[in-house]
Amino acid sequence: MDINFSLDFDPLTFILSLVSTAVLFYVLFKLLWQPLQNYLDRRQQYVVEQISAADEQNKAAVETNEQAQKRLRRVQEEATDILETARMRADQTATKLADDLQEDLRKRREAFDAQLVIDQQLAQKALKDDAIDLSVLIASQLLSEQVDEANTKARALAMAEKMVMANER
Repeated sequence: MDINFSLDFDPLTFILSLVSTAVLFYVLFKLLWQPLQNYLDRRQQYVVEQISAADEQNKAAVETNEQAQKRLRRVQEEATDILETARMRADQTATKLADDLQEDLRKRREAFDAQLVIDQQLAQKALKDDAIDLSVLIASQLLSEQVDEANTKARALAMAEKMVMANER
């Protein structure tokens, strides 16, 4: 086995190797590097656009949130005002109803008292009339019958009891 290595410099081989390497780099640069660089540039532009769009959406969301917060505060203030107004109206209505009820009770009490006075007067008149009728009846019975004094007293007591019973009714 004979291995012969020669380390002689061959300029043609060197030039051909340089040219073939340069051609290989040129081909790789044109076929791979430029498309890869173009893809990376497009991708970077896409990412920048997405970040920009996200920032704009974020700003819009912040503005919308601020507007919503302002509206919410206004609505809460309006609700508070409405509730306060409703409370005041309810208090006024309750006060008016209480006053009206007291006035109605006062009028009913006056009417009741007036009716009570009338009923008392009628009862007194009826009692007087009954007493007069009873007295007339007793006197007529006493005069119509000529009875002895003991009999008369017993009848007067019986008539008085009847009168008391009539009054109790």
